[in-house]
Amino acid sequence: MYIRYITKLYELHVGAKNYVEAGLTLQLYAQQILDWKYDVFPADSKYPSQEEWERKETLYLEIIDCFDKGQAWEYGIPLCKELAVLYETRLFNYKKLSDILQKQAQFFTNILEGIAKIRDPSYYRVAYYGKSFPPFVRNKAFVYRGDECLKLATIMQQLMTEFPNATILSSNSPPEDSIKEGDAQCILFIRPHLSMWMYIVGNPVRPSTFACKRSKN
Repeated sequence: MYIRYITKLYELHVGAKNYVEAGLTLQLYAQQILDWKYDVFPADSKYPSQEEWERKETLYLEIIDCFDKGQAWEYGIPLCKELAVLYETRLFNYKKLSDILQKQAQFFTNILEGIAKIRDPSYYRVAYYGKSFPPFVRNKAFVYRGDECLKLATIMQQLMTEFPNATILSSNSPPEDSIKEGDAQCILFIRPHLSMWMYIVGNPVRPSTFACKRSKN
């Protein structure tokens, strides 16, 4: 059930061209369920029966491709490094090792050269309070990554369209228990502020590298 849900969510993100979200979704499958083992993993709706490490390799390559399309190259670099270790120390497949190292090098080049104009995407923290919300969002908070041009008013309008009886809370303080356990629907909407990184601030970091880090964190 979990794998089917992850696969469906991944396909929805790809269909909407939300490539970063698609990669992160598939990463749940690859890293929480699979390991670099030789046990045979059963077939599912998308993948044939294969050894567990083969399934994980297949997923990693798909995830890396998603991060490349979504220009989230810094997310793909650790996966490239993990595959490089597999190819060099366990499979001794130097053709694949060469390919993945070239991919990793290209990701670093993309970051350094600023191959695309990086604009800050919009991040929003949305919390749903009230017993009348569906169970999958009830009294839970989520961080949404919107399109670079998505306006605050548009996000709020979408929320009110989906939950027309909800009340938007303006306070940043945690709601009282009476709101969490009440029948009314209340949505706490916050646009988070950027936090800086101690390992970057004060160090000679290239502007393109800082822009890439800033837009993805």
